[in-house]
Amino acid sequence: MPILSLPYTFVNGTIADANQVDADFNAVVAVVNGLDQANIGVNGIYASQIIPTSTPQATFGGTFGYVFNPGLNTVVPLTLAAPSGQTADLLDATVNAVNIMALKATGMLTLPATVGGVQVAQNGGSVQMGNAAGAGLVSRTSFTWDMLTGVTWNGSAYTAQVANPSFLELTTAGAQPFSFFADTGETIGNTYTPTKILAVTPTGVVLQSGKQIYSSNGVNSIGMAVGPVMCNGAFYNGSSFVATATTASTLTLGATGMLFISYDKSLTIGNTFAPTQQIATTLTGSGSNVLSLLMSGGGGISPGNNSTNGSMLWSGTGLPSGTLGNNGDFYFRQDNVGGTTNLYKKSGGAWSALL
Repeated sequence: MPILSLPYTFVNGTIADANQVDADFNAVVAVVNGLDQANIGVNGIYASQIIPTSTPQATFGGTFGYVFNPGLNTVVPLTLAAPSGQTADLLDATVNAVNIMALKATGMLTLPATVGGVQVAQNGGSVQMGNAAGAGLVSRTSFTWDMLTGVTWNGSAYTAQVANPSFLELTTAGAQPFSFFADTGETIGNTYTPTKILAVTPTGVVLQSGKQIYSSNGVNSIGMAVGPVMCNGAFYNGSSFVATATTASTLTLGATGMLFISYDKSLTIGNTFAPTQQIATTLTGSGSNVLSLLMSGGGGISPGNNSTNGSMLWSGTGLPSGTLGNNGDFYFRQDNVGGTTNLYKKSGGAWSALL
């Protein structure tokens, strides 16, 4: 700041010359009018110098805003310095006496619920954006982000904010860059271990054991039982099949190339049931695989021509019943040990041996 120097000094008991008095006043006016950003000085003017007060604070008023601009891109325009152990906010912004933003001493930037409830925080080595209800984005590590719904991260554990929390995990660590977690029946306010439902990998989607993919109407599902299961009119709850319609069909993929097809009717919606196996196929043999097709309950196969059914091929033990099948059908007898007749054909309403 420029130093004020007066050109004349007056002594008591002497006559003051008007020109000298004017010169002293003009010197004061020149300095005051010349105060600006460039000549205030490197140390600036402190609030305590402008408005002396017994407490370490000062209030600025007026009809104009304040701009902090040192004019140098290497200088920090504004620094908030707090003593060690600071607990009060570093900065508060209010409108009509309502707090709309607070910079906490912990480094958390908070927008209270009255203006959207968004928080940007550093917590336990992570960056969080969200609200206290558990909706937001959190970086748990430098390479893992979670998109949360109904759950919060406290730096070391997940805390349920609703009974059914869920979140998405994005990470560059490990073989599963995208994972979805969901839980039910959690106690609000308690920490818990999230349950992974599915994961997306560079080679495909991984459905976790005992979990399913449902259709939009909840009737059809793809789940995991002994092996992958496709259901129509039912779903697998991890231990049993549950009917969602009065009729249901399931397709189960087992080990060693096995496939099971089941069909049931007259089911009670909501009840569990044991699927009735209708067809089972398996690949057997060494060197070259042989497809074995097993029909349960004396079932038959109709090859057809893709538009109409052809003759049925039946199998069973003992002689074929006269009421079984129609003319032109064939029957393979499985228990004719030591005999010569194994294949029958139905003609004129009766079965006759071919082989």
